[in-house]
Amino acid sequence: CIIHQEALCVKVLSFQHVMNVVIKIINSIRAKPLQHRLFKALLEDIDDKQSDLILHAEVRWLSKGKVLARFLSLLEEIKEFLKSTNQNFEQLEDSSWLMDLAFLADITDKLNILNLELQGKDKHVAQMIGSVKSFKAKLILWMSHMKTKSLVHFPSMKKMVCDSDFNPSPFVIHIQTLLEQFEKRFQQFTIIEPVAAFLVNPFTSQTEVRTEEVELEILDLQNDIVLKSCATDENFWNLIDQKKFPALKNVAYKIKSYFGSTYLCEVLFSTMNFIKSKYRSRLTDVHLDDCL
Repeated sequence: CIIHQEALCVKVLSFQHVMNVVIKIINSIRAKPLQHRLFKALLEDIDDKQSDLILHAEVRWLSKGKVLARFLSLLEEIKEFLKSTNQNFEQLEDSSWLMDLAFLADITDKLNILNLELQGKDKHVAQMIGSVKSFKAKLILWMSHMKTKSLVHFPSMKKMVCDSDFNPSPFVIHIQTLLEQFEKRFQQFTIIEPVAAFLVNPFTSQTEVRTEEVELEILDLQNDIVLKSCATDENFWNLIDQKKFPALKNVAYKIKSYFGSTYLCEVLFSTMNFIKSKYRSRLTDVHLDDCL
C-alpha cells in the first residue's frame, strides 16, 4: 500500500524529544477535569479562535500534524496557563527546542497533505505515482531553500526564527534523510512509471519496449486516427480491440487492477462496523446484501 509506505517514511523523523514534551503538556492539561475546564475558560476569556487542544493518537496518521499545529497556535496561551498553575517546562523557553517543534509541525503538515492526496476512491496508480514523485521533487526544493535560510515554505519556523541563532544544517539533514527514505521505499516506481505514463496517454508517451510484438501494436495504436480522437475518454482502454491489440490490452488491465492503497478495504470495514452497530434490530443475509 502506497499510503502505508508513506507513513513508514515519516518514521525516520526522530523528534521524540519534541513529541514527548508536547504530549506530556497536553495530557497534563486535558487529563485533569479541573485543569481542562480552566484552560478552556482561559481561551474563552481571550476570545481565541481555537477552543481546545487536540489529543495525540499514534495509530492515526494525520493525528501528529493536527496536534502540533494546534499546539503551536495556542503556544502563548499554554505558557500563560502553565505559569498560572505553577507548572514549569523549560523547553517552552528554549529557542532550539521551539525551532525543532516548528520544523516538525511544518514538515508533518506537508506529509499530511500528501497523505490526503493518496486517499480517496478511484485513485489510479499513475496519479499516486505522480503525487509521490512530485513530493520528492518538493523535498529537494525545500532542502535547497533551507540551505540558504529561506523559510518561505516553512511558515511556523519563519514565525519562530531568530536570525542570530538559526542553524539550518540539522534541518537540511532531516529533509535529506526523509528524501532518501522516499527513494528507498518507492524505488519500484521507476519500473512501473513508464508503463503507467504510456497507458495514461499512449499517443505522446515514448516508451522503450523489448518485445517486437508489443512494438508493432504500439505503432498501430499511435497511428490509428479513430482511436486518437478518443484519447481523452476515461474508458479509452475499453474501446481497444482485444484481437488487434492483445498484448497492450492485457498490460492495461494489469496496471488498472493495481490497488495503490487499501482505501476500499478500509471503507468496507467501516461500513461493516456500522452494520454491526448496537442500533440494529436484526441482521439477515438479505439485509446484509442491501447494506453492501
